[in-house]
Amino acid sequence: MIEGLRKSKLGLKVIEPEGGHFVLVDIVDAIKKIPISYFFDENTPEYVDLNNKYLNSFEEWKTLKAKYKPDEAVCNYLTAVYGITPIPCNPMFVEDQLEDQNDACRFVRFAICKKDEDIERLH
Repeated sequence: MIEGLRKSKLGLKVIEPEGGHFVLVDIVDAIKKIPISYFFDENTPEYVDLNNKYLNSFEEWKTLKAKYKPDEAVCNYLTAVYGITPIPCNPMFVEDQLEDQNDACRFVRFAICKKDEDIERLH
């Protein structure tokens, strides 16, 4: 999984885990390759017009009056386009946990899933 994420066309920066069942990925560069429409709900009037427009930088998302933060937009995109659903990180933090709340928006997690029989072998 790690090698596949590293080779992604999106420019994902993989933070290699030392253990656990998740791989954390920095999406700062990837966000420039996600259509702006993924920051909005399909019912947003400008949604269709934003499908072929992209951000120039990660920080630019703050100027949008969007429904979704960057990590959520990337998750929406990967689910819709590739059928892969990572987990956004920003919902896991409360405002006073980070000096800059936007730091939580720059990461998504990929689960390393196991079959039931693999987990049962651990017992």
